[in-house]
Amino acid sequence: MPERSPSRWSFVRHAGGGWLWQRFGPDGRLEITSQTHSAYGKVLTDALQHGFRPKEDDYSVDLPHGRLHYPPGRDPEFTTGLPRRKQRLRDVWRELEHADSRARED
Repeated sequence: MPERSPSRWSFVRHAGGGWLWQRFGPDGRLEITSQTHSAYGKVLTDALQHGFRPKEDDYSVDLPHGRLHYPPGRDPEFTTGLPRRKQRLRDVWRELEHADSRARED
């Protein structure tokens, strides 16, 4: 069997609920994004079915207020906040959700 190239995975929890996974190739490019799942266990099961190997792959769990990074063979790392670009995207998403909820009230 050919050697598999290392992947980086990201498990993302949206502030409004729901989870998805993303797989990035060795060059850092996004290869695939899952559909949204209702729970972390469901998104993890789906990722495992798509080739995720937690003991070998580099992965992170992105939460609304921080990130858990699991480098292979090392202890997990926690960082608070999001990188500036993701923070801006999250703020825009919140504004859109807020505008959408106001529109439904009208």
